Amino acid sequence: MFIMNKVYSLYESIQEKGYKLTEHRKTILDVLIENEDYLLEPSEIFEKILRKNKNINFSTIYRNLEIFVHSGIVRKINLDDGKSSYQIIFEDQHIHSMICKKCGRVEALKGCPFEKIDMKEIEKKGFRPDSHKFEIYGFCKECLSNKKC
Repeated sequence: MFIMNKVYSLYESIQEKGYKLTEHRKTILDVLIENEDYLLEPSEIFEKILRKNKNINFSTIYRNLEIFVHSGIVRKINLDDGKSSYQIIFEDQHIHSMICKKCGRVEALKGCPFEKIDMKEIEKKGFRPDSHKFEIYGFCKECLSNKKC
């Protein structure tokens, strides 16, 4: 039941931004929800959707991912290799992550490193932050133990 409430909340977020909830959008969201612990590139999302025999093209996936980012239900991560990957985020999540560069697994950090920053230093420079993100890139224990990296 809890997961269904989260899914309906995602649907509402899209509709509140003025977008229709199409079957293609539901399918893309389903794949992102099924892989919520991983970053997925658009091509990986496309492959997973095709395995379900869905009639969708790559440009539809890419265009809808940008709509989801704009709606605040998906985060876009630009990796070191220049590629963008995506992950579903649920309502009011403030996420800082450890990201495996090999398998794409994402693990949330407890707490917020931003809280440890001296705000007086930022204020002295006349800057007022309104958002931030923090990611650590490396290799997860599974990839390290399998000597994949």
